[in-house]
Amino acid sequence: MGTERTLFIIKPDGYILGPRFREEVRVRIRNAGLKIIQEKELLLPHDKCARHYQKDEAWYLKYGTQILEDRKARRLELTRTAIGYGKEIVEKIVAFMTSGTCILMVIEGEDAIQIVRKLVGTTDPHFARIETIRHDFSSDSFAQSIHEGRVIHNLVHCSDGIDSAKFEIELWSEEML
Repeated sequence: MGTERTLFIIKPDGYILGPRFREEVRVRIRNAGLKIIQEKELLLPHDKCARHYQKDEAWYLKYGTQILEDRKARRLELTRTAIGYGKEIVEKIVAFMTSGTCILMVIEGEDAIQIVRKLVGTTDPHFARIETIRHDFSSDSFAQSIHEGRVIHNLVHCSDGIDSAKFEIELWSEEML
């Protein structure tokens, strides 16, 4: 693939785990042969965070349908359409991401995007592979977060591809100065 850059965020739930967690993340990144070329600790501005997590109708429908089906299975009242539930997810993500300190990092290296995604693990820590950040440090799950009416607390964010990495790094470049 070649040398790439990717955005990595320690979310508020990861930040509150303290300096040992944050240093362990840095060590894992370095041990994977990658470099942290920029790093900034900050409270994320709501407007930029909303742009970061802006999704299309297909995304809203896919994830909103999962919530709709879960609510039906648990015989809970349906108060929105699938797209409405999908949009609510994004609102909750933005509210969570702006609720506390985060650390933004730009990571660079050979195949950085895929390597970081492997270090992080799947979105749901309950199903993440052993020795990934989410498996080793989070005990949350989609099931638990849905039951509690909140977004999943999975400690970190990483870009999911070349296009998203480019967009995310550019979006946050001003905050990284």
